[in-house]
Amino acid sequence: MYIERFIEKDIMKYMDRKEYIAIIWPRQVGKTTFIKRLKEEYKNSFYYNFEDFTIKWEFEKNPVDFVRNHLKEEGKTILFFDEFQYVKDAGNVLKLIFDTFEDTIKIIITGSSSLHLKEIWAKMTGRMFSFEMQWLSIDEILKYKNTAFFNTKTQLIENVDILHLRIGKDDFLRLREIPFLPQIRQIVDEYIIWGWMPAIVKADSTEERSMVLSNFTQNYINKDIVTLLKVRNIDKFSNLMLTLSIIIWQQIVVENLSNDLWINIVTLNEYLNYLNNTFINTLINPYHKNSLSEIKKQKIEYFYDPGIRNYLIKNFNNLDIRPDVWHLIENYVFLRLNTLKESYLSLNYWRDKSGNEVDFIVKVHDKLIPIEIKYQNLKKPELTTGMKKFNELYGDEIMYSIVITKDLLDIHEYDGKNYYFIPYYMI
Repeated sequence: MYIERFIEKDIMKYMDRKEYIAIIWPRQVGKTTFIKRLKEEYKNSFYYNFEDFTIKWEFEKNPVDFVRNHLKEEGKTILFFDEFQYVKDAGNVLKLIFDTFEDTIKIIITGSSSLHLKEIWAKMTGRMFSFEMQWLSIDEILKYKNTAFFNTKTQLIENVDILHLRIGKDDFLRLREIPFLPQIRQIVDEYIIWGWMPAIVKADSTEERSMVLSNFTQNYINKDIVTLLKVRNIDKFSNLMLTLSIIIWQQIVVENLSNDLWINIVTLNEYLNYLNNTFINTLINPYHKNSLSEIKKQKIEYFYDPGIRNYLIKNFNNLDIRPDVWHLIENYVFLRLNTLKESYLSLNYWRDKSGNEVDFIVKVHDKLIPIEIKYQNLKKPELTTGMKKFNELYGDEIMYSIVITKDLLDIHEYDGKNYYFIPYYMI
């Protein structure tokens, strides 16, 4: 059964325009499945995967002739070029094709490295639209698994829009009675452990899921890191991936990491850049003004797919017996916020030199929304010292505050501000 990707409708809006389309994100998110299905809807269409170096060589030999051989007397020809980042001088080649064939050719490319696609975009300014087909969202998973669960989650999103909370207290508290919350929580927990790849969602057993993650990791290292990015010291790169999996949520001090892994700082920063631009993990910066007491430099990293992280540390235990559960929930909240990134200006964390912290600071227009994770069995609302300190510093700029909990849903007023306590599986 096919898993619908919500972004597909956005992509389809641009199929009749002359601009080419780029679909990016790492392997195993469904890019190939989508464009192969899309190809079937168009009469004059052809699919090529440039991981096949025979096709790559034939195309690079004379790109214009390669494309010209697909022209039809009537109608536009659509070419689907999968993993196009392998093509030499891809940006100039694509620009040449666009300018040569005008409205007779439409090309859709996919890629799993934004480093190479940035080069393409630079050449294709005004000639291409790009889309990020990210890992499956929990909403897409719920729609695939159970329509009733998905409808409940849709109702939750309409009421618990964490960037625009306008719901009254009585209506907010009534959300405790919404149906299917235990089932939704079970599915959220499952994929906080195993991740968001379509093949994982479809897998029937733990063994099959482990095989999917193993296959992804080997393909990622052998194809993207060795073949594409030309990294030769794979042991050090792999050790970096493992170390980042262990120190998830901690502040990264590049100098310490360099010494611990015996990787020089220039190479280490290059490796971190590779991980970020191949969509394995990302770094977020601290939020600060000019206070001498605030952390201003160290970044924190999160994984785009928790299943990859759990595979690297070889831990797929249930959340209730894991010492790192707090950090897995924090990573999950980051991913939920990441799906909303078009709606806010910045996403940061905040810490001061006394150890007070707030996990996420979201800036929406000129206002701030601090979000703290408190994965505990709370009986009533409790505020962390970090949340109070941040509100003392930035009170006039704060719209409201959110505390992500294990299962407490409530609203608390403190110092003239609303604090929304929301279970992680309801956001």
